[in-house]
Parts: sequence; C-alpha cells; structure tokens
Amino acid sequence: MTFDEWYETGRANGWCSPARCTMHEAMFITAEEEYEIDEGGDPCIVMMRLYDDDEQRLAVEAHDSAAVYEHHGAPASTTVHTVESSVD
Repeated sequence: MTFDEWYETGRANGWCSPARCTMHEAMFITAEEEYEIDEGGDPCIVMMRLYDDDEQRLAVEAHDSAAVYEHHGAPASTTVHTVESSVD
C-alpha cells in the first residue's frame, strides 16, 4: 500500500482530517476548543508531522530533541502513541 492509498483509506473512513498547513491555514478544532482557546485555555490538539524525506526528518530531529526522545528516551521512530477512539 502506498502512502497515498493509506491516507485516502483514512479519509474515506473518517479516521483523519484533510491535510492542512497549521501555520498558514485554520486548525482543525471544535467550537468548544476554539472557545477554550479564546478564554485563555490551552487544549491539547494532537498534530503529526509528515516528513518529505529522511533529510527533512533528520533536520527536524537535529533541531527538536523531543522529536528524537519521547517517553523516557525512546527514539521517536519506535514510539507508539495511543489515541482512544469511539470508531467501531
């Protein structure tokens, strides 16, 4: 399966949002999250960076130590984050 096929499967099943630049386009948030932000809150909104290639990944890791060491020093490439879901 290619990345594009994997992504389209996720989109078709409602498992992920469309791709969007979080720096230059609106974030994917609920009205409740927007209200919380407007009121000074700080909701956690999970974002995943997709790298163009290994060179970009290495550049990010060189700049951001959290990209390399998450969960007590495990390399990011082996870290699995679990998100609870109500998807059947």
